[in-house]
Amino acid sequence: LLLKRRDDRMMRKRAIVGACCALLAAFAATGVAGADTIDGEAVAIVRNAADYLADRATFSFEADLEYELRFGSETERDWEHFNLAFRRPQQLSLHRKAEDSEIRFVADTRELVVYMPEIGQYIVEEAPDSVSDIVESSSYGPFTLVMGLIAEFVRQEPLHNVLDGLASATYVGREEVDGTECDHVQIAGPDGGWDLWIETGARPLVRRIVPDASSLEAELKTKGIDEADLSVDARLGSWIVDDVPDSEITFEAAEGLLKVARFQPPSPPMRLLGKPAPQFSLELLDGGTFDLAETKGKEIVILDFWATWCGPCRQVMPIIEKVAEQFREEGVRLYAVNLREDSKNVRRYLESQELDLTVLLDTQGSVAAQYRADAIPQTVIIGRDGIVQVVHVGSYFDLEAEITSELTALIKGEKLAG
Repeated sequence: LLLKRRDDRMMRKRAIVGACCALLAAFAATGVAGADTIDGEAVAIVRNAADYLADRATFSFEADLEYELRFGSETERDWEHFNLAFRRPQQLSLHRKAEDSEIRFVADTRELVVYMPEIGQYIVEEAPDSVSDIVESSSYGPFTLVMGLIAEFVRQEPLHNVLDGLASATYVGREEVDGTECDHVQIAGPDGGWDLWIETGARPLVRRIVPDASSLEAELKTKGIDEADLSVDARLGSWIVDDVPDSEITFEAAEGLLKVARFQPPSPPMRLLGKPAPQFSLELLDGGTFDLAETKGKEIVILDFWATWCGPCRQVMPIIEKVAEQFREEGVRLYAVNLREDSKNVRRYLESQELDLTVLLDTQGSVAAQYRADAIPQTVIIGRDGIVQVVHVGSYFDLEAEITSELTALIKGEKLAG
């Protein structure tokens, strides 16, 4: 029952995300329909907020986002909390926490660091042309309706895209948001519509955002979610302007963090990196015994944990075999560690696929346990010094290029772990 509820929830999330994508595409193509009034007072309030942000050398704030989707007798809720810090012209830190994930983006004019605290890993990429792209793409589902507007805050001309394309603007009145007096305005532009609450007085800061979700509700119906009633709410607080400390907007890799080319699953196998490979002996499919200790100082060893029933394993195996063969003269050897299968089934599979592999039979799963191979395929590359240098879990499109690059580096004597 719990698994079914989880799967149902994921299906609804996928429908919501898909609907948002379709809705955003529709906005881009057609704009907002039905909006035909421009209230000068409302426009002036929004423009004042935009000018205030444009004059700030740096600012930061926290935000709490919530959505509630009601359909029939069921209700789907989700939340997200983030801290955003920005320094002109192009420094950004966005630390996002959700129910099942946490991630931080730190960017400047040169590079973008993406850090996942839960698994202690980070990657470094080339910075995008505008840090607003990071903000806009950092969220999912209905929250994208809010983040698209918040992305406007960190442009060189804040809210310019919204103000330049206004289809409607209405002043509602003065209301309090979390104890702060605000002007409530409603605006609509080419990328959506929002209710905004903007602080009155000398600091015209946006304190609340409620996007118009009516078009998304209609789109959700086409995804199988009937009678959808959706509400999205974002509260912005703890604003700091002109005095954001460097520590809030930069990234320093703490001891123990792992820099990676791509995020690896938060699984125990990653703890093997940089440590001596667990020693073992196993029977060979073609007879005899393999002893890992005998390879030290002689070979770069690839251990590929697999099974014939594993679809991703069948995809990965020919790729790794091809790459290992290319480096055979440099002392690279591939050993395919089969998990708990009968030798007859293994032989039958290899013959049917025309694979010529050195297969080790882990009939009890004891070696897989040593290497913490709870998910397969798992590929472990061990340097000539007997140290685990690389762990790959699963299959992905550029695996061949990545393993080729890793083996090339190891042959040159480079260390990859850590």
